[in-house]
Amino acid sequence: MGAARKINPEDSTQFRKLSALVKEACGLNLTEDKDILLDTRLSRRVSQLGLDSYSEYAKLVESDQNELQACIELLTTHKTEWFREFVHFQWLKEQLPKLSAKGNRIQIWSAACSSGPEVYSLLFLLLKEGFNFNHNQFRILGTDISTSILEKAESLPDRADFHDQVNQLLLKVPNKEALLEEIQLSLNHSLKFREFNLKDGELPLRFQFDVIFLRNVLIYFDRPTIQRVCLNLGKYLKPGGHLVIGLTESLHGEVPEYKFLGNSIYQYQPKAKK
Repeated sequence: MGAARKINPEDSTQFRKLSALVKEACGLNLTEDKDILLDTRLSRRVSQLGLDSYSEYAKLVESDQNELQACIELLTTHKTEWFREFVHFQWLKEQLPKLSAKGNRIQIWSAACSSGPEVYSLLFLLLKEGFNFNHNQFRILGTDISTSILEKAESLPDRADFHDQVNQLLLKVPNKEALLEEIQLSLNHSLKFREFNLKDGELPLRFQFDVIFLRNVLIYFDRPTIQRVCLNLGKYLKPGGHLVIGLTESLHGEVPEYKFLGNSIYQYQPKAKK
């Protein structure tokens, strides 16, 4: 086994500066034990820019918003998969009759959608359960801080794994032609993607969501940032609506507006306005 990789003191100092800039911008908490990760993900970028040191790169990130965004995108983890943590999809399936009562449109937000499988998994669940675009029954929003990853999400229907999921869905329905038409209509009209900063972003919306999925993201934030993010999301969540986080995550009881229900699912109960 080789010797543990070491970061020299000067680079470590610059990583602390870069980490502070990134945390201020988006809340991502990169502590000193993540220095090797920073080196791994940023070294090629520094070389591409023709810079000689992380000191030069830190100065560039501090002075250039575009490079700050590029830095954030390099340091953000985008692990995702179809129907990840399936217990949450099973829970949502059980909630659908209640959410659609009285003809209400179901509003769902994937708040850190990465390259898109979560958004399209939600779509396929709704279609499988009989909800459709023609009756204006649902709307799904996918957001992420990374513009490049959002481009991948929007183009996911062109990929083989998307078509594999469609084929699996077709096996479970009698009217395959109608479903294919419904999928295309939903892709064109019921799904939207946009850039969003969880820490302090704003959405120009006239409605609130029934359910927000924010899974496997809070582990990258410290507790004050978790509180700030959850309160920011609360502006867009219906009273009594639900926030779904990753199975390994917790709000630590520090955001009293959210009542823990189990399986990392929380119900939003905002404080009464005085």
